[in-house]
Amino acid sequence: MAEEYIQKLRKQLKGFPTKEQEALIEEISSHIEEGEEDPQMGKDADQRRKKLMNELGSPKEIADGFRETYRPNRWIDFLLVTVPLFFYPYLNNLYAILMPKYSWADVRLDLVIHLPLIAIGLWRRSAPMTLFWITVTVSQLLIIATEIYGYYGAQTIFWASLLVALLVMAGYLLWKNRDDLLIVVFGLMPLSMCILGSMLSALHVTDYSFGVVGRSLLLVHTTYIENLAFYGLLGSMALFFLPTNRSLRWLSLVIYGLHLGLGHYYLNEVFAAWVYYVWAVLPLVIVFCGWWLEQSKKPQLELATS
Repeated sequence: MAEEYIQKLRKQLKGFPTKEQEALIEEISSHIEEGEEDPQMGKDADQRRKKLMNELGSPKEIADGFRETYRPNRWIDFLLVTVPLFFYPYLNNLYAILMPKYSWADVRLDLVIHLPLIAIGLWRRSAPMTLFWITVTVSQLLIIATEIYGYYGAQTIFWASLLVALLVMAGYLLWKNRDDLLIVVFGLMPLSMCILGSMLSALHVTDYSFGVVGRSLLLVHTTYIENLAFYGLLGSMALFFLPTNRSLRWLSLVIYGLHLGLGHYYLNEVFAAWVYYVWAVLPLVIVFCGWWLEQSKKPQLELATS
């Protein structure tokens, strides 16, 4: 029974690198051997095996759990997030050439590029990749949706409907992955910042009486956008997608939060000083709350599994 279970598990782990696969098989095999010899698991061997199999779950359930932790082929998700970013400068130049002749060569062309990336993320069942491109697309759709029957005419209704659909999809993914706070914060933080930023832009919250700190933050925003925004995003994505260590991944969200707090172009507008304070702090507060909730759950999980 144990050998059959291990064989089924091995089939479920085909997508894993050989080294990681063998380590996982060895860990489960050792757990089964210890359980079969543990008198607390039952009076006889059959009873122990039955109880052990119930506790372990099916090979598919174990493989799914390992897949969420170790994320085999995670480098593919990283490339599908970062490689398109390298083409942005060239695409912007192309849009500048096309726009005088073709009115559709604007943000709508970006949407045509991003929607297939969302579809690929769904196909790969990669919540982080899907949420990343949903966030990018939502930020662009918010620009269109706020122009009610303006520049985009009747098309606004279509794009606004697409915006609602993507927000629903993001909500579904966040709910589905609610047990993994890393993914929840990774998706929730940029979405909340996009929506808040659009609201602030629509309200035109301005104040020309800046103090020293406010002017300093405005200068930091401008400097970061001009010189460091791409590298900040690339570094945070590398730390989030590639490591398996959760501490490093939480650190990546701190960097990502700083990027979100400093890297939005519409913050070059002269908002009230408090907007810049909120924008610098809010992403880090969201990351801290997610990390704190995860840490507070650890003792309960350890108690439940002991």
